[in-house]
Amino acid sequence: MDAAQPFRILVVCTGNVCRSPLAERWLQRRFDTLAPGRTRVASAGTRALVGEPVAGPIAAIGLAEGVTFDGFAARQLEPQSIRAADLVLTAGREHLAEVLRAEPAALKRTFLIRELARILGDESFGAERRGVAEWRPGWKQAIARASAFRRAPSRDDEVTDPFRRGHAAYEAMASQLLPALDALQVYGERLV
Repeated sequence: MDAAQPFRILVVCTGNVCRSPLAERWLQRRFDTLAPGRTRVASAGTRALVGEPVAGPIAAIGLAEGVTFDGFAARQLEPQSIRAADLVLTAGREHLAEVLRAEPAALKRTFLIRELARILGDESFGAERRGVAEWRPGWKQAIARASAFRRAPSRDDEVTDPFRRGHAAYEAMASQLLPALDALQVYGERLV
């Protein structure tokens, strides 16, 4: 395992204009603060609006979180992107199914975003943790252990799709996604 290589995260949603780009940019910014240059976060959509910028309400939520989307353009999910990722995070169960249909070998490193946040925050997961005080090896070890803690994905682990559904839907999405991203950041703080 090469600790010098960045830990690669791929975030997947449907159009790649709402949930996944917000998670991509939020995680990249926070992880760059914790461990500069040690993480590379990308996003893609299962039915991407290829080339489109993020939805306007997502840009506003991002701005409130200190995140910008300069140069962002929606990308289609490709099997090689899945293979290249150390961790694949999906917004919903349908995205998880699409990832695994394209790359079945990715099962042990593919999670719903909220599912992984729940597992990493679980008291029994934390109590058993044998910390590795290095960024990439620590994350790889956590992901390997987390797969043993998973249960069947449920709707409670999904992040609502707000696309073209009005202000309340975007707020609901943010209330689900941002705490999960916070939990990933908190786990990352243990590794630095």
